[in-house]
Formats: sequence, C-alpha cells, structure tokens
Amino acid sequence: MPFAFTDLGSHYLLVLSGVFTDRDLRELALTVKAAEEAAPVTLNRIVDGTQIESFKIGFPILSILTERRRAFPVKNPIKTALLVRGKVAFGLARMFQLLNTAPGVQVRIVDSREEALAWFEGGAPNRMDNSAFPG
Repeated sequence: MPFAFTDLGSHYLLVLSGVFTDRDLRELALTVKAAEEAAPVTLNRIVDGTQIESFKIGFPILSILTERRRAFPVKNPIKTALLVRGKVAFGLARMFQLLNTAPGVQVRIVDSREEALAWFEGGAPNRMDNSAFPG
C-alpha cells in the first residue's frame, strides 16, 4: 500500500510512498475520514510525501476531495502540515493548499516533521499556509 496511516494520539502521521495515484489518494481520504468519525476530536496531521517516487494524480481528484472536506466539517480547528520534496510534489501540495478552504482547516507546507510539530504547538514562524487565502 502506498501510504501508512498512524494515529499518534496527539496527531495523525500519514506517510506516502512509491507511485501515488488517484485511487491511493481516495483510499487515504477514506481512511482519514473513518478515523475522524470514530474520534471525539479531529486531530492535526502531518502528511509526509518525501518517500513518493512519482505521482499519478491530477487536479480533478484534488478538487473533489477538498469539496468533500468542506461538506464534512471538522469537529474543531485543525492544522495539516505537508512535507514534500521536489517540484512536482511542491506544486501538488500548493494546489491542494489553495483548494482547501474548509472552515477550521489550515494547511501549511513545511520542511520537516519537527517544523510541523512546532507549528501545531503554536511555534514556528508563519511561512506559507492557506489562512492567507479566505474561503
């Protein structure tokens, strides 16, 4: 499976790997949705895409998933940290970030898991998140 989902108690860790496709992204979204529905609160998440070899996803699936996120609001405000390497991965992360205008959800591209955790705790300077783009 090209992703691993771990509930660390304080946040979710999603590690993506290999060739990542539209189907994989849909499966990942369903996995996260099931975890969110079962939990009393919605947790922050780190999406680590540094192990991805190539992407086979496009705009339509990103658009559909961000629309669904708006249709199923989070139980409390959350932060999603995207950790990526390479131009294609960064471009897809930015596209997801700009499309994700769900209330209560902030998305930021980070350089490390440590930076993500600092952001979750209220530290880390404001670099590039979607809160600058009103929904």
